[in-house]
Amino acid sequence: MLDVCMFTLGGQHSYIQALCSGLAEVGPSHGVRTCLVTGPGPAPTGSPSYHVETILPRQIPVHDYKSRLHWLCSRLVYLRRRRRIFERWLRGRHVDVVHFQQDAAPLFETGLFRALRRDGIGVAVTIHDIVTNRRYGRILEALARRASRAAWRECDALCVHSEGLGNQLSEFLGAGHPPIHVTPIAISSVPVRPAPAEDTLLFFGILHPYKGLDVLLRAMQRLPGLRLIIAGRPEPSIGMDYMNQIRNMIAMLPEGQVELHDRFIPEEEVAGLFARASLVVIPYTVFSSQSGVLHTALGHGRPVVVSDIGAMGESVRRWGVGEVVPPGDVAGLASGIERALTPARYAAAVEASARVRNESTWARMAQATIEVYRTVREGYGSH
Repeated sequence: MLDVCMFTLGGQHSYIQALCSGLAEVGPSHGVRTCLVTGPGPAPTGSPSYHVETILPRQIPVHDYKSRLHWLCSRLVYLRRRRRIFERWLRGRHVDVVHFQQDAAPLFETGLFRALRRDGIGVAVTIHDIVTNRRYGRILEALARRASRAAWRECDALCVHSEGLGNQLSEFLGAGHPPIHVTPIAISSVPVRPAPAEDTLLFFGILHPYKGLDVLLRAMQRLPGLRLIIAGRPEPSIGMDYMNQIRNMIAMLPEGQVELHDRFIPEEEVAGLFARASLVVIPYTVFSSQSGVLHTALGHGRPVVVSDIGAMGESVRRWGVGEVVPPGDVAGLASGIERALTPARYAAAVEASARVRNESTWARMAQATIEVYRTVREGYGSH
């Protein structure tokens, strides 16, 4: 039996729960047993089918500190404590592979990865963001890039969710990097409701400048016959100026054209929001990863319009589930939305999204992930 430890800080959010459930479903028939080591965070929906150890300390968000320096000093203390707790938990347990879910730049994880490998434990990391989409200042961003490169080069396997991200990661790491595996992300399918009679756009998710909401609001001036729903909480670190700018832009549009829900959207409200939308718009201007909003939209059977950035354009073109537009291009975004809503293109995208949902299951993703674990352990066969 191959014993795998999944490691993530943020509790059992939907991605982690679905992947671990998929591994628990198909793992036993492939000789793989999985447990999750995590910290405080979202609770699972229902009883998990895998063992969970909630032992990691809570990570205080950067915006709760008085200064970047205070945050950095506290982060050093936190990471040292987290490593001690995890290594103490590992003692006396048989673990073949630790699978880290990258949820922040691994500023100080190089030593941990080296220590695990010295003890004969394989290290795999799923990389969701090659570089941060946020802006923390030139010095911290440069430090994060160097730390990420150093840590990821110490791994046995790196996982990404698209070929494009794999190519970007290879270029970022340089020659001699560990094997990069593409484990296509699954799509959680829900009952699909009919599209509304009136065409309505949906912008969904955390509100942050890199998401391109300002570009979409300028595009709405060219789309007077359409309505827009904006749903998501503002990123706490952005301050009031950004949201004041967004509200001012909404006020300049015709009354009632834009509906703003600038708050956390609980899970029980998500389906209703997507049911009210014909099309989901993801106009990000800075992005280096795969979009959870894209997969949520497809899970609800809604075509998309996305910026050609990160892995989004690659995925949408390959699947045929919507339109791809240049990032930051107001006219291009408006034209892409109009194309996506033409009856023939819209019907084709809806049909394609149904096909993708049927093919992109969590069990299939779990099987691809298990193959990564086997490859990692084969590398330890001569140790």
